[in-house]
Amino acid sequence: MSYAPLGLLRSLGKSLINGEGQAVIYRRVSSVYNATTGVTANTNTDTALTAVVGARKSQFVDGTLVHVPGEKLLISAVDLPTAPEAGDIVILAATDTASARRRVVAREIVGTQGTGIVYSVEVEP
Repeated sequence: MSYAPLGLLRSLGKSLINGEGQAVIYRRVSSVYNATTGVTANTNTDTALTAVVGARKSQFVDGTLVHVPGEKLLISAVDLPTAPEAGDIVILAATDTASARRRVVAREIVGTQGTGIVYSVEVEP
């Protein structure tokens, strides 16, 4: 059995996403609690990247087909070195507008050898 080098797989994933994707902004939201003041401050870190955006699949709930709002994105792990987390924000445009903002609700790391190649991220308004 032969294996492809991890660097090659990550590069291929990035190339495919860049070729088929659109410009988005990934906003990592970090919260820090100040015990002295009792105030929580949020810090946003924006990363401009390319993602493939598609519709989320509907799901069956108790035998009834339920439409799940939102989108599913594929993001290269090369572009986002830290895995996405629930609560982060994805802006489905090259600039930030309220109508383009989506909240991360789930993510799956697609990879091999314990390393991510692509993140499959579900977002909703």
